[in-house]
Amino acid sequence: MVRITSTLLFAFALVIVTANAATVQVDWGLSTWSFASATVSEGTTVVWNWSDGSPHNVVSGVGGVPNGQFSSGSPVSLTGHKFNFTFNIAGEFPYFCTVHSFMAAKITVTSSQTSTTAFPTLPPTQPNNQTTTVPAPTTPQNNQTTTASPSISPVDCVKKIDSFSCEQNPTCAFDFDKTSCRNKTCSETMTSNVCDALLGCTFNSTLSICHETGKTIPCTSFTNEETCPTARCAFADVKCFKPTSPPCSSFFDKDVCLRFNNTCAYGNGSFTDVCYVRSMGIPCNQFTTQDCPANNCKVIDFICSSKSSQTSSTSTSTS
Repeated sequence: MVRITSTLLFAFALVIVTANAATVQVDWGLSTWSFASATVSEGTTVVWNWSDGSPHNVVSGVGGVPNGQFSSGSPVSLTGHKFNFTFNIAGEFPYFCTVHSFMAAKITVTSSQTSTTAFPTLPPTQPNNQTTTVPAPTTPQNNQTTTASPSISPVDCVKKIDSFSCEQNPTCAFDFDKTSCRNKTCSETMTSNVCDALLGCTFNSTLSICHETGKTIPCTSFTNEETCPTARCAFADVKCFKPTSPPCSSFFDKDVCLRFNNTCAYGNGSFTDVCYVRSMGIPCNQFTTQDCPANNCKVIDFICSSKSSQTSSTSTSTS
């Protein structure tokens, strides 16, 4: 088995390539999040490493609104904690920390397929009195069918004993904290053939997401106004969401924020005006350490943080 280790300078991430399977290590913390964007190829597993003791999580989405593509779950306050996700399709995948909204980055996945020629190959040059017709590139017609992605057989991931053998099957994910292999959840995959192989999962081709069978797809999984089901969801400021739970913190426009004034409110922190959940007040991370409100906030690791977050993270790390 050949291992090649190199450093991605642009992403400040360590890449380990093992028999065509790559793993990218990303440091995730208050002082390292600005270097947490990376460009990887299809099939790469990204491993986020908690680099400080503050509470963090990794949630896919933009502007504080999860889109259901991947999530590490509840915030964890433990240096060395890890979360991994395998990116099997090309595209851009933004993510953020729900505790610290300014911690946002993006994983860009490039296609592993390469084209042999960028342009049609011209035939040999002919004499001036002769002409040659270059055939136009062919495209599939409406009545033609394309080959479906190969089916994947589900396996008992628990029997895989190491990260390499675990990640050889796309239905498995390796838990670096427990050093064990497990079956992926529906939200941890974005391809139809892997989704079909997971028990209790259904792939929605319109949204390109894998979700739990029989359960309603969350409003936040819809990415545009055309697909947002207005019968049960609301759409505003390029976001689809549950009307009773508007994503106040992701609204930048005051008028949009005040449209949902039963839940949202608009005010100013130390940095700028913000839209926030009325019942919770302006988030602590919107204040400097000098302006940090003492009633519900506390300065932790040079950041104005919620006292409730500290209590929650303490109980999590000691459990």
